Amino acid sequence: MSLHFAGLAQQLGHDQRRVRLVLCEFSHSVAADLLRLERAAAGQRWHAVREFAQSIEAACLQISERNAADAAATLVQIPGDLFEDAYATRRPQIVELLCRAKEFSGY
Repeated sequence: MSLHFAGLAQQLGHDQRRVRLVLCEFSHSVAADLLRLERAAAGQRWHAVREFAQSIEAACLQISERNAADAAATLVQIPGDLFEDAYATRRPQIVELLCRAKEFSGY
């Protein structure tokens, strides 16, 4: 089992099939929320941006990935005029997790 998802694996009884299934669903939902977040930010719909960031944070916490969850949580608190810079520094943590999840799940 991958050490990258040790917390999730423990939650799921180290069942590799279930871990892959959860990571596949995680990848689909977070990728969609990230796209929606970016579109909302482009339209300066900050309430929607916060909702999508909270959704991403919750998904990351569900698979025991604290770094990406913290990055998303920070975005919830950022005022609109500072969002672009904050997003540029936090997005890589979320995308890196997405890439690992996609690779591990086979998505």
